[in-house]
Amino acid sequence: MKAVLLLAFAAAAFANDSAMEMLHRTAETYRKSGKIEFNVTIQKLESGGEKVSERFAVLRPGFAQIDQHVGSAQIAREERYIQQGRPVAIVIVRVTRDQWPEGTLPGAQFAMYRIDQKTFQVYKVSTYAGNTTEIDFYGGESPAAGMKAEGVSMIGMEAPDFTLSDPFGKPVHLRDLRGKVVVVDFWATWCGPCRALMPHIQKMHEQLASKGLEILGLDVGEDAATVAKFAKEQSYTFRLLRDGEPEVTSRYFVQAYPTTFVIGRAGRIVFRDTGSDTGLQTAVEKALTASVPPDLPARW
Repeated sequence: MKAVLLLAFAAAAFANDSAMEMLHRTAETYRKSGKIEFNVTIQKLESGGEKVSERFAVLRPGFAQIDQHVGSAQIAREERYIQQGRPVAIVIVRVTRDQWPEGTLPGAQFAMYRIDQKTFQVYKVSTYAGNTTEIDFYGGESPAAGMKAEGVSMIGMEAPDFTLSDPFGKPVHLRDLRGKVVVVDFWATWCGPCRALMPHIQKMHEQLASKGLEILGLDVGEDAATVAKFAKEQSYTFRLLRDGEPEVTSRYFVQAYPTTFVIGRAGRIVFRDTGSDTGLQTAVEKALTASVPPDLPARW
């Protein structure tokens, strides 16, 4: 199977140093020859009765070795591409089902993200029901720092600050909302579930805005005219903003829409949900009644 870059989550499954040495030699050979495509063999993981997440944990210790052995084969090329404004790469590695003991993996069991600040890489490993497992590589100029896995949901982490404008050009700074409970809803006009959720968010805004709730609806990747048209057609009173790049969406590791966050008065994420409003109002009400820290963080 072919990969645009040597994506070595798989390399962590290699059992001995000789395999890593072979990986190193392969990377060096292709680096010297200027090629950017080569084959990657993913060996079967021995798991016994372990869960999918436990087997996936087997891959994690190899990240440092991966950086050491393949980093030199990637950095110069990728930095050049970024400087030229070109897409870095997309890697899709398909793994046959017989490489896993069960033969198939249920969808959405796990996803792991890895950030490399020098080469601006974001790696994502996802499993799908059926015959294949896909490993995708995404290149971009503004990956979020510090996020290790979607599994932690960012709950308890300080909410990344941002400044975005509404479709009419008025900027909104998250840091200016210090001391409030903030709901950040990532959505798009083409997203049916997003539009279905909005009346619920509007009702919550009407009920709780006077108690210190602020709601920001962040449209993802659409132009100002599209969002402005939608805003004029609706009667929503909470603020609609545009994440046109979408940089903020990346920093919050949003992978599906709608995804909704609740940020407490101290600026930390206390709730995250994708696809519904289940638990949202309860989380908001709890955050509103929580004691306010005497000294809020400087950025908030």
